[in-house]
Amino acid sequence: MGVECSLPTRFALGLYIEPKSTTGSIKPFQLWWDSSRCIPVTQDADGYSFFRFLNDWAATAGKMDFEPPPHFNASSLFPLMDKAADISNCEPEPQRHVSRMFNFSSSSLRKLKDIAAKNSEVVQNPTRVEVATTLFLKCGVAVSMEKSGAFKPILWSHVMNLRPPVPLNTMGNAFLLLGSITMTEDKVTLPNYVVELQKAKQHLRDELKDKSTNQIATHALGRVKQGSDIIKMDMFDAYSCTSFCNFGLYTIDFGWGTPVRVTLARNLMKNHFLFLDNPSGDGINVLVTLSEADMLIFQSNKELRQFASPVV
Repeated sequence: MGVECSLPTRFALGLYIEPKSTTGSIKPFQLWWDSSRCIPVTQDADGYSFFRFLNDWAATAGKMDFEPPPHFNASSLFPLMDKAADISNCEPEPQRHVSRMFNFSSSSLRKLKDIAAKNSEVVQNPTRVEVATTLFLKCGVAVSMEKSGAFKPILWSHVMNLRPPVPLNTMGNAFLLLGSITMTEDKVTLPNYVVELQKAKQHLRDELKDKSTNQIATHALGRVKQGSDIIKMDMFDAYSCTSFCNFGLYTIDFGWGTPVRVTLARNLMKNHFLFLDNPSGDGINVLVTLSEADMLIFQSNKELRQFASPVV
């Protein structure tokens, strides 16, 4: 990315490929990419760029053309700024964090969507990521209240891909953070969280619709700086969310078969939810990273267990 700042998106990804060969000569293998060390073709990139890279690589291996060709031109769309905001380093705290994968079946997602829509006249066609996000935020609040015995305001953020208005074949970091703050316990409901998430998305679309790419870059950096400053106040429990859904993760085929599972090899961010397509395509997998103590409480939440099941 042209803007030199430390964005909270360091991660490592693993693809597990199941071969289609029946001869036994080709064995499953793992393909790794660590954004903290960067892949050879780009200095820094987001999840969209990584999976676009893999899809194009697979197309090349199969002697197929891919259109449009990738452009490693994020620095021209997001030029360096003379007075870039001073963003605090988002390195994790020195404590043990653990990650667990949870699966939402298509039937569970339909139930959550029905709950959100029936209990609010404002909710408009909630997506699977929206309802899964809100359930996990509710469970996060429950963890905090069980530990402290009192409600603590919640700051949550979600990553929004900027393609479009940025061209789809732009490689690099092209995303924005959207989010909201929940100040009172009575607002911690599934319908309310869905409404807040949809409002935040629409507000961001309205803000960006008349901006140039240079203005979008400035706006993106400003939002990250604003969120960083709020977190420093230590008044909130902060949760962040990232979605890699609808990126075609399970259609990538180098000639030996499609992936068995797509997941993170490691996650350096605490209180983070990563949303991924599941192999069947109709459900959703969510990789949850919390402190070890919080995870013990989180995974035993009755409402969570009603809609999601752990993936072994």
